[in-house]
Formats: sequence, structure tokens, C-alpha cells
Amino acid sequence: MRLGRRKAEQDADYKPWIARQVREFNDRLDRTPRDHRELADVAVLRLLDLKDDLENGDTSIAAVLQKVERETEMRNFIANDLRGKAFGRYNIPQEDELADAKRPDLRFYGPAIAGAVPAELKLADAGWSGPDFFERLENQLAGDYLRDAHSSRGIFVLVHRGHKQTWQHPETLEALNFHKLVMSLQTHWTKIAPKYPSVDDITVIGIDLTKRFKPTMGDNAVEV
Repeated sequence: MRLGRRKAEQDADYKPWIARQVREFNDRLDRTPRDHRELADVAVLRLLDLKDDLENGDTSIAAVLQKVERETEMRNFIANDLRGKAFGRYNIPQEDELADAKRPDLRFYGPAIAGAVPAELKLADAGWSGPDFFERLENQLAGDYLRDAHSSRGIFVLVHRGHKQTWQHPETLEALNFHKLVMSLQTHWTKIAPKYPSVDDITVIGIDLTKRFKPTMGDNAVEV
């Protein structure tokens, strides 16, 4: 109950904006983060912008990215896209390595902010099973990359190229489509969060590269 109350207080308690942040928001609809929480918010918003552009944009290059075979190549594309939209709000180093020689896929750093926001990237249809994702979310992201006392928020990113359609839930054994997989992983984090009191939050983001090419009601689809 104590941890739940603290989490609710943290989620509800945003710092008031300063004048510079108001001007920045007026110019670019975002602001320079002042602490780790605001940095995580900016990172999530940038990834959601990329998701929307790839899934719904008229100039989407999703068809090109569907041909990417290696996670490192997808990571490089996403990192370069995010760097191009940083506007000084954050920085993503090329090859960021932790003290134990492990390398998170992406780490967001903010000006004068002590802790980084790690983002773990997985190609959903690159040989990973459903249980693998649940294990990686907990042990790799929450249990490893967020060990640093200054890093309390992380992001788990799945990219779907269309090579696989279902993943098995490790507990219910239900066959999950990509959307349900992402939702189930977010629910799983909520369930296990009390085991990681030093981690404030993990956001799961799914980027479906096939969505732009799925039939709609205007493409002779039949509504059921």
C-alpha cells in the first residue's frame, strides 16, 4: 500500500512549467526535460510519433523496413530518426555500454539529467517466442538496465514486420496477435511492478509495419 501510494503521488505530481518551456511548447509542441520523468515522457512521445508515421503516414517507409532482417539495422534506423528530431531535448549515443559490457539498444540522455532512459528494441517476428518477451521485459529491462538508481523509467519497443502472426502467452497459453501481445506485456509490467520498487514505470510500444497495408472498409473489407 505504501509503494502504491508513492507511485500514485509520483504520477500525479508534475512540476510546473517554466517560461522557457512554455515558449518551446509554443514553437515545437514539446519542451526540454528537466528531470528523468520528463525525459522519459519526451522519449515515449518521440517513439509514438515514429509509430504513427510508419503505421499511418502517407509517406510511410514501412514497406522498406519490413525487409530489414537484423535488429541492429532496425535499431540504427530508429536511433537516427530519433536523433534527427531531438532539437537539443535529448541525446542518444551511438554505442552506449554499461559497466558490465552490456549494451542497451537505445539510451536517452537529457541535458543536466543524471539518469538515462533505456529503450530495449525487439523484432517481434525474429525468432522470439511469447515467453521470451515477458522474460526480457522483466529480467533484461526492469532487472538489469534499470538497476542504476538514477534510471527509474524504461521503454520496451516491439517492431512487427509481418513474418509471424501469433505468440503464446506464457501463463494463459492464449495465442496473441501483435496488438494483444503489446497489451499483455504492458499488463504484465503492471503485475510485476511491486517486485521492482526502484522502477517507476515501463512503457511498452508496438510498431506494426504491416498496418499501413491492411485492408480497410474502403478496400472492400467487410465489417463483422
